[in-house]
Amino acid sequence: MALRGTNQEFGRPYNRRIVLESIRLHGPIARGDIARRVGLTVQTVSTIVRELEEHGYVLSLREEPKGRACHRQRCASIRKAAMPSASTSPRWASMPP
Repeated sequence: MALRGTNQEFGRPYNRRIVLESIRLHGPIARGDIARRVGLTVQTVSTIVRELEEHGYVLSLREEPKGRACHRQRCASIRKAAMPSASTSPRWASMPP
C-alpha cells in the first residue's frame, strides 16, 4: 500500500512522517519526486523538508544537472546520526504540529 498525504491541517504530523519515510526509502530524492510519491504539493513537501532540516533529520543536497538541464535539483537525504527512531525520538515529539 502506498503512503498518501493529506491536505488537512490536523494531518500535518502524518504528512511529516510519510515525507520522512519516503526520503528514508528512496533517498536521496528530489522534492518533486517526493510530492508525486505521496500525493502532496511540492510546496508542502518543501515546507516539511525545511522543518526536518531545521530539526536535524535530513540534509538537502544540490544534485548535478543531468543532460542539458540548466538547473540542479535539491535532493533530501536522511542524516544517519539523527535517526534513532522517528516515532520514539524526543526531538521528533517536540516538533510543532
